[in-house]
Amino acid sequence: MFSEMDLKFLDDPEKSFGETEKIYMATREGFASDYEEVNKWMRNWKLSDDQLGELMIDVKENEDDPIKGAQKWVEENQDTVDEWME
Repeated sequence: MFSEMDLKFLDDPEKSFGETEKIYMATREGFASDYEEVNKWMRNWKLSDDQLGELMIDVKENEDDPIKGAQKWVEENQDTVDEWME
């Protein structure tokens, strides 16, 4: 929604709507050594709110083929994707 409309966060001093959320990964023991490239990508994977919103819009606009929407986002954000593999 934030990517489609000019929405603003309201002050919430009592944290009625919770606090900032984070996404964490969990893998099995030995995953990092078994899948070094994937593990590196997962550790480096970060998106700003704007980037995530754009990705969600691209996927939504391609409901019949969400992979096509994701591929579009990757093509338009290759610099970001490349950073994940550094």
